[in-house]
Amino acid sequence: MKTKIISFLASFMFVLFFANQENCLASGPTYVDVSEIKTPTTWTKESSPYIIKSSLAIWEDLIIEPGVVVKMAGNINIGIGRSMSIKGTEQDKIVFTSIKDDKILGDTNEDGNDSLPAVSDWNGFTFRDSIDFEMENVQISYASLGLDIKHVVYNTKNVSIKNSLINNNLMGIRLYGSYPTIEGNFISNNNIGIFVIGADWWGGKAKAKNNSIVDNLEGIRVLSPMPTYYGGLYMDARENWWGDKSGPYFKHANYGNDNLGGAGNSVSDGVLFDPWLGKDPTIKDPGCLENCYSNVMFLPGHQASRLYRKDSDGDEDQLWEPTNHNEDVQQLYMNPNDGSSNDSNIYTRDILDEAYGINNVYKGFMASMDKIVADGVINKWQAFAYDWRKPLEDVVDNGTKLEDGSVENVLDQIRNSAKESKTGKVTLIGHSNGGLLAKVI
Repeated sequence: MKTKIISFLASFMFVLFFANQENCLASGPTYVDVSEIKTPTTWTKESSPYIIKSSLAIWEDLIIEPGVVVKMAGNINIGIGRSMSIKGTEQDKIVFTSIKDDKILGDTNEDGNDSLPAVSDWNGFTFRDSIDFEMENVQISYASLGLDIKHVVYNTKNVSIKNSLINNNLMGIRLYGSYPTIEGNFISNNNIGIFVIGADWWGGKAKAKNNSIVDNLEGIRVLSPMPTYYGGLYMDARENWWGDKSGPYFKHANYGNDNLGGAGNSVSDGVLFDPWLGKDPTIKDPGCLENCYSNVMFLPGHQASRLYRKDSDGDEDQLWEPTNHNEDVQQLYMNPNDGSSNDSNIYTRDILDEAYGINNVYKGFMASMDKIVADGVINKWQAFAYDWRKPLEDVVDNGTKLEDGSVENVLDQIRNSAKESKTGKVTLIGHSNGGLLAKVI
C-alpha cells in the first residue's frame, strides 16, 4: 500500500495553563437547587455559570460539557457516587470555583468587590468506594479538599486526574487508601498540594508524575498508620517539577537522605521524589521562534547509492560502483521472473561522493550541506541510500537492507529527522530518480 508522508509537523505552542474565562459568552446563571442527581443530566457551556446552592450527590449520568463553569454558593460538597468522566479541552476547561470568584464569568453574586474568593469557600469533591473516574482539563479552586479520594482501590479500572489546575485550596488532593493516576497537573497555591493517608497493605503506592507542584505551603505530606521510620514510601512522586531545579526541600524526620538545598516545595517522610524534573512539564516548548529551517533529507538519483556484499571470507566487496566490472555487475542481476535480487545479501550504506575520477558527483553538495549544519542553520541533514535496482514502491514500503542485516525504512527516517528539526518538518531534496522516489513517498 502506498504510504504518503509529505512532512511531519510537531507543533509546539506556548499555552498559558488556564486562560481567564471572564469574557466567555454564556446565557446563565443556572441555579442548581436539587441535592441529588438521579436522572441523566447535561450541563452546557451556554448555560454557565451553574450555581450550586447546596451539597450535591451524583447518582446518575451527569455530562459536563467542555467550557462549563460551576460556582459554589457556600460550603458545598459534591459527592461522586457512580463512575464518571469530567473532561474539558485545552481550549475549554471545566471550572469549579467559588461564587466569589469574579475572574471567571464575572461578578456572579453581584456584590462588586465586597467579597473575594478564599481558601475553603466550598468543601470540594468526595469519591468513595470502587468507581471509575476520569478528570482532565479541569480547574478546581478555593475549596477545602479539592479532591478527596477515599478507598478507591478495589475493582477500580481507572481513576485519573490529568492536565488540570488545582489551586488555592486547603488541600489540593487528599488520598486515603487510594492510588489514582495524577499526571500533567499544575498544583499550586494550596496549603498542601497532595496529602496522602495510607499504607502499603492497601495495595500499593500513590503515584504522581510530570506534575508542576509549586508555590504550595507544603508540596506533599504523608500520614501513614505504619511508622515512617521503618522506611516506608507511600507516595511515588518521582519526575515532578517542584518550582526549582534543586528539587523539593526535604529534611528527614525518621529516615532518608536530606535535600536541604532544595528550593522547591517541601515533601515529608514517606515520599519518593528523586529524580525530579528540571523544568515545568506543564509549559509547552514554544519551539523555534526565529531562523527556523527544516532538516533536510537528500534522495539520490539512479545508480547513485553504493551497493555491497560480503564474500565467503566475510570481507566487503563493493559491487557498485563496480571495481571488478563484469563480475560485479553480474552479481547485481535481478531474477527476471519475480524481480527479486539473485543475491539476497546485497546491502547499501552510502551515496556516491566521487567515482572514476569524476571528483564531484555529490561531493560538493555533501560538503555544502555539512557546512549548513555546522553553521547552525539546520540541525541535521542526511542522505538516504537505497537499492536503486528495485521498484520505488518497494523501496518505500519494504525499506533498504543495511550491512548488519537490518532494514532501514525511509518513512521512519523522515519521522526521526522531524523530531530533531527546528520546525518539526523535513525538506526532501530529490535528484533525478530521487525526485520520483519523493513523489512515491
